[in-house]
Amino acid sequence: YSREKPEGPTTGTIERWETAGPTKVVDGVLPSGVTAKPMALSPGRNHLALLADNRLHVFELEKLTSIGQVHLPNEIMGLDPIELNFSPHGNELAAVLNRDRQKTFALVCWSVADGKVVLSREYDHSTFPEAKLHNYGGGYEGRALEWMPNGTGWLAFGHQLLDRSTGEVLISTPEEGEYPRRFVGNDRLLGISGTRYSDKVVGTAMLPMEDLAKMQAAVQAGNKAIDGRLGTLVQTNFED
Repeated sequence: YSREKPEGPTTGTIERWETAGPTKVVDGVLPSGVTAKPMALSPGRNHLALLADNRLHVFELEKLTSIGQVHLPNEIMGLDPIELNFSPHGNELAAVLNRDRQKTFALVCWSVADGKVVLSREYDHSTFPEAKLHNYGGGYEGRALEWMPNGTGWLAFGHQLLDRSTGEVLISTPEEGEYPRRFVGNDRLLGISGTRYSDKVVGTAMLPMEDLAKMQAAVQAGNKAIDGRLGTLVQTNFED
């Protein structure tokens, strides 16, 4: 992390409130004119992270003092941040960003300990069909990025399961429109089926965890995800 103070005036503020009062407990400062979006709280509620001015900022939550900041990778500078989330164990932060209203998406993952990028990659808009107009009204209404509870991947726009090590798409869940879908355990998703003009059904879908593990091993070895679901090929003996 860089621990240099932000340049220019610091008239922007972050405030922490106790809800029982409600009473403002403490506030911190941001560079003037910065729009802090999105923000994320660590699992232990000890740290606050936010994306602003092409940087990842991390604060200690008790007194809202800055721990440090780090610039976005050069190749994705200027993208609009959509979602930011701590991993289940709080040791990593992942964000999804967008350029030109859904034409390009980027996924970045940082180590919380030192602010180093551990994964950065871009996607064509066709990778996430349910992402259309996510931040501009319409389209999928849930979280743009959610960690799997075991920390081995993400659910992107409620539809694509991504591998944590490579960012590769492992499987796509059935398309169920704009309604949010969430993990309720490592092996199942909670979702709503139906459209705005039909009856709705709330239910869970089981994930093929054995197949997912094989697909993750395949993409981490440099192969396609589908290779993990194919049986071992054997050479036919034509001499018999």
